[in-house]
Amino acid sequence: KPWNQSTNSERIDPYNGLLLSPTLDKLFDRGYISFTDDGNLIISPLLEERDLQKLGVAKSMKLYKIERNCLPYLKFHREVVFVNQT
Repeated sequence: KPWNQSTNSERIDPYNGLLLSPTLDKLFDRGYISFTDDGNLIISPLLEERDLQKLGVAKSMKLYKIERNCLPYLKFHREVVFVNQT
């Protein structure tokens, strides 16, 4: 959950964060990618295949492990931050 939309307790919650490469982190922060509760990558339709190739993003990418306490934050990201419109 973005810092500016989080409560003080959410800001320091270790489950409100993901360890991503710089490229994936920027795409995630800007809402161009997100993740399912199973860790599968969701890609905004605003990103074209050539963009993904240039950025080194593969559709098969997946989070290795997701703790249960991370799920509400991922849900918030998918519903509020993720750009799912063209």
